[in-house]
Amino acid sequence: MSPLDTLAMIGEIISWIGLGAGIPLLIVAEIIRGVRVRWIPIEITVVRIGVSLSARWSAGGDHWERPVRLDEAGIDEGVYPGEVHRRRPDLARFSAPSTAQKTCLITGGVLTGAGVLGFVASWIPALV
Repeated sequence: MSPLDTLAMIGEIISWIGLGAGIPLLIVAEIIRGVRVRWIPIEITVVRIGVSLSARWSAGGDHWERPVRLDEAGIDEGVYPGEVHRRRPDLARFSAPSTAQKTCLITGGVLTGAGVLGFVASWIPALV
Protein backbone atom coordinates (compact mmCIF):
# COMPACT_ATOMS: atom_id res chain seq x y z
CA MET A 1 0.00 0.00 0.00
CA SER A 2 1.50 3.32 -1.07
CA PRO A 3 1.54 6.47 1.10
CA LEU A 4 -1.07 8.05 -1.21
CA ASP A 5 -3.41 5.10 -0.68
CA THR A 6 -2.94 5.46 3.09
CA LEU A 7 -3.72 9.19 2.82
CA ALA A 8 -6.86 8.39 0.84
CA MET A 9 -8.01 5.86 3.42
CA ILE A 10 -7.42 8.25 6.32
CA GLY A 11 -9.17 11.03 4.38
CA GLU A 12 -12.15 8.75 3.77
CA ILE A 13 -12.46 7.97 7.49
CA ILE A 14 -12.15 11.63 8.46
CA SER A 15 -14.75 12.63 5.86
CA TRP A 16 -17.28 10.09 7.13
CA ILE A 17 -16.77 11.08 10.77
CA GLY A 18 -16.59 14.82 10.11
CA LEU A 19 -19.55 15.07 7.79
CA GLY A 20 -21.55 12.47 9.70
CA ALA A 21 -21.31 14.43 12.94
CA GLY A 22 -20.84 17.98 11.64
CA ILE A 23 -23.91 18.30 9.44
CA PRO A 24 -26.37 17.11 12.15
CA LEU A 25 -24.80 19.56 14.62
CA LEU A 26 -25.29 22.41 12.14
CA ILE A 27 -28.92 21.35 11.74
CA VAL A 28 -29.39 21.34 15.53
CA ALA A 29 -27.90 24.85 15.73
CA GLU A 30 -30.40 26.03 13.12
CA ILE A 31 -33.30 24.43 15.04
CA ILE A 32 -32.19 26.18 18.24
CA ARG A 33 -32.04 29.48 16.36
CA GLY A 34 -35.53 28.90 15.00
CA VAL A 35 -36.95 28.27 18.46
CA ARG A 36 -35.26 31.34 19.93
CA VAL A 37 -36.74 33.62 17.24
CA ARG A 38 -40.06 33.48 19.13
CA TRP A 39 -38.51 35.35 22.06
CA ILE A 40 -37.50 39.03 22.03
CA PRO A 41 -34.72 40.26 24.35
CA ILE A 42 -35.81 42.74 27.04
CA GLU A 43 -34.70 44.00 30.44
CA ILE A 44 -36.58 42.77 33.49
CA THR A 45 -36.52 44.87 36.66
CA VAL A 46 -36.86 42.95 39.91
CA VAL A 47 -38.24 44.84 42.91
CA ARG A 48 -38.96 43.75 46.46
CA ILE A 49 -42.58 44.09 47.55
CA GLY A 50 -42.84 43.18 51.20
CA VAL A 51 -41.06 39.85 51.56
CA SER A 52 -41.47 38.69 47.96
CA LEU A 53 -39.76 39.67 44.72
CA SER A 54 -41.66 40.86 41.68
CA ALA A 55 -40.46 40.97 38.07
CA ARG A 56 -41.57 43.95 35.96
CA TRP A 57 -41.12 44.60 32.25
CA SER A 58 -42.58 46.60 29.37
CA ALA A 59 -43.60 44.91 26.12
CA GLY A 60 -46.36 45.15 23.56
CA GLY A 61 -47.17 48.72 24.56
CA ASP A 62 -48.02 47.75 28.14
CA HIS A 63 -46.34 47.12 31.50
CA TRP A 64 -46.37 43.63 32.96
CA GLU A 65 -45.58 42.14 36.35
CA ARG A 66 -45.31 38.67 37.86
CA PRO A 67 -43.82 37.19 41.01
CA VAL A 68 -40.33 35.76 40.83
CA ARG A 69 -40.61 31.96 40.95
CA LEU A 70 -38.71 29.72 43.32
CA ASP A 71 -36.90 27.98 40.43
CA GLU A 72 -35.33 31.32 39.42
CA ALA A 73 -32.57 31.04 42.00
CA GLY A 74 -30.00 33.78 42.36
CA ILE A 75 -32.41 36.57 41.39
CA ASP A 76 -32.42 39.58 43.70
CA GLU A 77 -33.37 43.22 43.28
CA GLY A 78 -31.91 44.75 40.12
CA VAL A 79 -32.11 44.73 36.34
CA TYR A 80 -31.64 41.43 34.49
CA PRO A 81 -31.59 40.35 30.86
CA GLY A 82 -34.74 38.56 29.88
CA GLU A 83 -36.92 37.52 27.00
CA VAL A 84 -40.56 38.10 26.21
CA HIS A 85 -42.64 35.89 23.91
CA ARG A 86 -43.27 37.58 20.55
CA ARG A 87 -47.03 36.87 20.52
CA ARG A 88 -47.70 36.91 24.26
CA PRO A 89 -45.98 39.89 25.89
CA ASP A 90 -47.33 38.76 29.27
CA LEU A 91 -44.92 35.77 29.15
CA ALA A 92 -41.40 36.69 30.19
CA ARG A 93 -38.44 34.71 31.38
CA PHE A 94 -34.99 35.47 32.66
CA SER A 95 -32.41 34.46 30.13
CA ALA A 96 -28.85 33.36 30.31
CA PRO A 97 -26.74 33.69 27.19
CA SER A 98 -27.40 30.64 25.02
CA THR A 99 -24.24 28.63 24.62
CA ALA A 100 -25.94 25.58 23.12
CA GLN A 101 -26.43 27.18 19.71
CA LYS A 102 -22.91 28.62 19.66
CA THR A 103 -21.39 25.28 20.72
CA CYS A 104 -23.31 23.33 18.06
CA LEU A 105 -22.44 25.90 15.40
CA ILE A 106 -18.70 25.97 16.15
CA THR A 107 -18.34 22.21 16.65
CA GLY A 108 -20.47 21.45 13.59
CA GLY A 109 -18.48 23.91 11.49
CA VAL A 110 -15.13 22.46 12.55
CA LEU A 111 -16.24 18.85 11.99
CA THR A 112 -17.82 19.68 8.63
CA GLY A 113 -14.66 21.51 7.56
CA ALA A 114 -12.54 18.53 8.58
CA GLY A 115 -14.92 16.23 6.70
CA VAL A 116 -14.61 18.30 3.53
CA LEU A 117 -10.81 18.31 3.81
CA GLY A 118 -10.85 14.54 4.38
CA PHE A 119 -13.06 14.10 1.32
CA VAL A 120 -10.64 16.14 -0.80
CA ALA A 121 -7.70 14.14 0.60
CA SER A 122 -9.42 10.88 -0.27
CA TRP A 123 -9.50 11.91 -3.96
CA ILE A 124 -5.77 12.76 -4.19
CA PRO A 125 -4.70 9.28 -5.40
CA ALA A 126 -7.36 9.32 -8.10
CA LEU A 127 -6.14 12.69 -9.37
CA VAL A 128 -2.43 11.82 -9.35
